[in-house]
Amino acid sequence: MRERVLAKLGADLVAGGYIGQKQLQEAVEGVKSSRGDLCDYLVEKGYIAEGALAKFLAEKKNLPYVSLQETKIDRTILKLIPEKVVRRYTVVPIARERRELTVAMANPFDFTVVSDIEFASGCLVVPVVAAKSEIKKAIE
Repeated sequence: MRERVLAKLGADLVAGGYIGQKQLQEAVEGVKSSRGDLCDYLVEKGYIAEGALAKFLAEKKNLPYVSLQETKIDRTILKLIPEKVVRRYTVVPIARERRELTVAMANPFDFTVVSDIEFASGCLVVPVVAAKSEIKKAIE
């Protein structure tokens, strides 16, 4: 399943002109050997800018993209998700309305993240996409 999702994501990045076919092949091999993350690999190698990747992922999942640099985070909702969960998944809650918790995440394709956050917080998660570096900065 993971390989199929990565293959589709990679093909879509190539088709959209974000990366080249050779870059994709190198990234897939690198990810297979290290069991790393395709998106992290592409950004670390400089094949795609982190912001462009985040916007692409948001579009693919039909989710909003948010810039955390421009988003005011209510500090009281940060306590709704345990710190170990926030750090493990690189996510940050940014808003709450009744039982819905809006959570910024870099990888909207990881389905276990949403269910783990819902279990930990007791809220329904509304995912949005943000750049991973912005999420890490918000966590610190």
